[in-house]
Amino acid sequence: IRVIHAADVVGSSEDGAKAVRAKPESSLVVACKLVADGTAQAVMSPGNTGATLAAATLYIRRIPGVMRPGIAVVLPSAQGPVVLIDAGANHETKSEYLQQFAVMGRLLARDVLRIPSPRVALLSIGEEQGKGSELVQATYDALSGTEGFVGNVEGRDIPKGTVDVIVTDGFTGNVALKLYEGVGDVLFSEIKALVGSSLRGRLGGLLARPALRALRTKFN
Repeated sequence: IRVIHAADVVGSSEDGAKAVRAKPESSLVVACKLVADGTAQAVMSPGNTGATLAAATLYIRRIPGVMRPGIAVVLPSAQGPVVLIDAGANHETKSEYLQQFAVMGRLLARDVLRIPSPRVALLSIGEEQGKGSELVQATYDALSGTEGFVGNVEGRDIPKGTVDVIVTDGFTGNVALKLYEGVGDVLFSEIKALVGSSLRGRLGGLLARPALRALRTKFN
């Protein structure tokens, strides 16, 4: 293991793009530079998401032809992993970006998650064609007939695992992600409270503990 010194750090509350340019010796920037020059092969950061995105875009750079990076998160569902893209990189976006996110999300699902024929859908307020914002409708028309595209889905389809890849703008995607995380936390807290509320509950909890632990691991 090699330890590379970094003299500075980007805080979680700082403006990502500004901090990356102002702090060239921060750990995040140094890590991205190491990937850019081939010393390292990947960067992982539990810190400032905006700064991570900015540093990666500035130093590692985008794949030629890709207009905007998108944050892809892999969410658990009843049917297996679901890719949600974009989860916060682009609050304002264009149909062309969403079309590229659909391609990148499908490739991630196919080549990394090993889903043979990923089903791709747009997140909208209705399943029918013509539902949703002008952005969603324009993207629907552009993606119609492309590989893997199956139409629109609604928010409830994320935990159901109706499709393998869900495409949306970064604002909506981030709201969906945080809502999903919050609901998961509340449900497990409520289950824990109910199990510990009575002797019968505690006895039942002991019997169900292996199954509950497996469920928590799946949705962690």
